[in-house]
Amino acid sequence: MTKSVVGMFCEDIRAEKSGAFTLVGIMPDNVRVPVAPTPDQHGMIPKLCVYIRINLDSATPIKTISTKVHLPDGNVLDLGNVAPNIIEKAFEGTLAKGSPLATIVLRAEFPAFPVTTLGRIFAKVTVDDEEFIAAQLKLASGPETNDPAVEDVRHYSQMIKVGGPTTPTEPPPS
Repeated sequence: MTKSVVGMFCEDIRAEKSGAFTLVGIMPDNVRVPVAPTPDQHGMIPKLCVYIRINLDSATPIKTISTKVHLPDGNVLDLGNVAPNIIEKAFEGTLAKGSPLATIVLRAEFPAFPVTTLGRIFAKVTVDDEEFIAAQLKLASGPETNDPAVEDVRHYSQMIKVGGPTTPTEPPPS
């Protein structure tokens, strides 16, 4: 594989002094908004962030990276292109360290994100001419249900303990 792209929607991204990023409130694939949008009123997510990590084969340089967020109402938020010097620096740093991967991290923050339509949000990244879905988020409203289409991703998670057995996490209490 010469490219991989993965992303997560979350409530906040904090840049640490160490150079690390802390993702706060990583969202499951399905999120309920408190107020369902109507023609007269919109729902709201107080802050919506997306964190995207792009890994590229250091032996296969690329020229362009662009990012867009596709909204359920058909609108597209163009987050722009990664500056060519950032791509160049990622590959130069990789070669200097002898790493097989050049990594580029993209972050976007949307304060007071209005929800005008329920449905799926997609964060898409295009590397040269190849498009990837980095992250998705389904916006729903109303009370919790047993509808499998809106099951919480936590029901399918597992903690892996280094040096010990794996233990499935318990679903949250009903």
